[in-house]
Amino acid sequence: ALVAQNWRNLQFLEGELDEMHKQEEEAKEEHDRQMLHMQKRLREEELRVLRGQAHIDEQAIDEALMAEAQGGYEDNSRGSSAAARAHKQKRPGGAGVRRGSAGNGGYADNADNGGGGGVVG
Repeated sequence: ALVAQNWRNLQFLEGELDEMHKQEEEAKEEHDRQMLHMQKRLREEELRVLRGQAHIDEQAIDEALMAEAQGGYEDNSRGSSAAARAHKQKRPGGAGVRRGSAGNGGYADNADNGGGGGVVG
């Protein structure tokens, strides 16, 4: 009877663990979708700025840089910059851990891919 009870407990816990893994994977996929959306939006905004189609709020940029230089971000009443808002947001649990990487945080550096540091000539 004890063996059967242990077997049922083990099956229950394995099911719970599988559910937790599924939830973590769904959260990671949602985070990846949000990051891709943010990258696309920032790329489009940068292209508009480069084409001269968007107004650049230099004062907001200056304020964000000054606040960053002072060691923090200030939220002004006109609306803070995207960098300041992103800095204030808390990361979801587990988002700081990258699994399956090559030990370098998932980022390739020039030493790994043979790059020359970006200087041509």
